[in-house]
Amino acid sequence: MSRRSRLPGYVSRAIVSGGGGGDPPPGGERDWGYIPSSTSVSVTPQQDLWSLIPPSWFTVITAYVSDKIASLRTGRLTYVGNAPKVFLVLATFRLYDSTGNSTTKIAVRQGGRTSKELQGVSGSDPVFGGSTACPLIVYEHTGAHHSIVQLSKNEFVDCVVAATIDNDPPKVGLQAFGLVMVELRGSYGVLQDLADGSDTATAWVKLPGTTAAYLLKDFTQGADTRLTYGGSVTRRFRVDLLASSTVGNYVALGVYKDGTLVTGSDMPYNTSSGPYSKRTHCFVELAQNSYVEGWWYATSGGKYRYGLIMSAVELGEDYGRLYLTALGSIPFSTGILTCTTALDSVVNNFSMPSNNRLQYGGAVTKRFLISADVATYDSTASYHTYHVQLYKNGSPITPSTDVIAASSQRRASLHTQAMVELAPGDYVEVWGSSGGSGSQALGYVLSASEFA
Repeated sequence: MSRRSRLPGYVSRAIVSGGGGGDPPPGGERDWGYIPSSTSVSVTPQQDLWSLIPPSWFTVITAYVSDKIASLRTGRLTYVGNAPKVFLVLATFRLYDSTGNSTTKIAVRQGGRTSKELQGVSGSDPVFGGSTACPLIVYEHTGAHHSIVQLSKNEFVDCVVAATIDNDPPKVGLQAFGLVMVELRGSYGVLQDLADGSDTATAWVKLPGTTAAYLLKDFTQGADTRLTYGGSVTRRFRVDLLASSTVGNYVALGVYKDGTLVTGSDMPYNTSSGPYSKRTHCFVELAQNSYVEGWWYATSGGKYRYGLIMSAVELGEDYGRLYLTALGSIPFSTGILTCTTALDSVVNNFSMPSNNRLQYGGAVTKRFLISADVATYDSTASYHTYHVQLYKNGSPITPSTDVIAASSQRRASLHTQAMVELAPGDYVEVWGSSGGSGSQALGYVLSASEFA
């Protein structure tokens, strides 16, 4: 039975240039759905055969949904409205391979409730938004996934997993899973990779490979790994960038606007081998013909990019983001991340009264997508279990967790998100814990997004 969580009288607002003001959009509250969960089980995915993550991996998942979204099957969000709508979809995973050497492929799947069920055909990737979208991740791995999709009545989104090698057999445990979908009414664009790419550069360069854009409103793909805004009015956007790659040493992922790195968008990782999934997100203001691209940086050559997804979604009236400016620590016992942060200049009705605190200053209680990306590192060369969680007004948003076992050779990427109602004066933070005093937050982004 799904749980519904609606805010009486809540009305989303349309954006005006630079934020602020605007009239309520037609149709009242936008549609959204949110599935959080945290559990631990073992499964045996077969080589090149896709397996549905839920319900076989979970017993109970509570779904929080609006009127036109239903949780008709565990771990699946189904759109039950009559008119087709466009949604931003974000997913997070935490997988652990007990054998330590199998590669796992993850995808978010779009389909119809009866006509497009998973068939498990060997070598056939599930389709999401018209293109395959399967970042590869391996070993102590978390995963993030996102895209934009148009759903008709009774179409759904859910998640699937497959092993890419036969490991007699591969043994994979799922420790965390989350799925969010939010209706979009403003401008948007998304692109995904068509072919892998590689380079040997040791400076910031655009992510290699071939990409294709498949669902666009006021955007075009001006070149590979580029979304160009074509609207006549300057707007503000949330940009999400996800890439899966191998690299021999340190690598950072970042968003470039018109050829310049967006401040606070660079997220550093080090995987030692791979492939591993990495994600960052930022806010930008785009005038007509401005563009955004996905770039990366490494201290050694030989980078190989497997999967890539980048999206731009128009922001609504209120939004805020903070990012790491200096290394911080993840507490040995649960506590707030002790790191130095800065408030993004692309902001409206949010402030940062202290480090790692994002406070809402609007006049009306609203629902926001709260997202966090954290890159971890341990300086003592020890393996630890990291845990990050979103907090609201000093209390945990339960559940909104992600857990990973990592070593100093593998700076780990942690991702968590939730749909959260904020009243004026409410604030959100990221708290965390680890098993050692040498743990650090190497990269960090926390945001609150309302969409146009």
